[in-house]
Amino acid sequence: MKNNISLIACDLDGTLLTVDKRLSALTVDTLKKVHDKGIRIVICSGRPLYSVERLFDGVPYDYACCLNGQAVYDHDGHTLMMKNGLNREQIDRLLHLTAQFPVVLNYSIGRNFYHTVSPKCSLLSLFVNWCSRMYQQIVHHNNLFRMMVPFEEVKMDTCEKFCYAGSYRTLKALASRLDPEVYGAVFVSKTWLEIQPAGITKGKALSFVEAYEGIAREQCAAVGDGENDLSMFEAAGHRIAMENGMNALKEKADTIASSNLKDGAARWMIQNLL
Repeated sequence: MKNNISLIACDLDGTLLTVDKRLSALTVDTLKKVHDKGIRIVICSGRPLYSVERLFDGVPYDYACCLNGQAVYDHDGHTLMMKNGLNREQIDRLLHLTAQFPVVLNYSIGRNFYHTVSPKCSLLSLFVNWCSRMYQQIVHHNNLFRMMVPFEEVKMDTCEKFCYAGSYRTLKALASRLDPEVYGAVFVSKTWLEIQPAGITKGKALSFVEAYEGIAREQCAAVGDGENDLSMFEAAGHRIAMENGMNALKEKADTIASSNLKDGAARWMIQNLL
């Protein structure tokens, strides 16, 4: 395997990142060695570019497929491919649906990240606000969680994606109400659901990078943990799921790497690429 891989695509949360959302020293060292060997590193994440750049300050990568494949950038931040996000009509439909389920809605506009709570769980709104205030007092930092918006005041013309937090049963019910011709719904974990326009996937973005680089699917390895990484597996000849990953992904994997708690992605690279 190690002789024919020219590109490795990696998810971030639950894969390359630790539980506290950072790159471990072992992962940083491994990525540098993989890059020095000439293997292309592609970050495939639901995160926006500014978040990837913050995490990879001083750490090499070649491409970033952000927002679950909505945008592709090179290592200098130049846009290579961009697709439209949710429009006003799609947003209004989602907000109407949101009001019917006990969920927390997370969304970003530019570099700002906002939170709101469905009217179905007003008590949760009080709890989230209390937790946010306590966190700020403890760390003495006004973090993004302070941007809690009352549900009735949520208004926007466009948005990259909607992210829902809730129970798996609730999120499955919400997703079942979506028109698959209009929306794409992917589970990052059992408690986190992301909604974007239909047709946006990590796999399509990865295929774009492969064509751009002239690298065959068989020369690509993909590492992930969530259902939003399934499309990435379709674009890769070697499929690696994290031990902490969702069952639907592990069933499609060629190999199961140890969990992100144990630097599983980095250890797989060491054993198979270095």
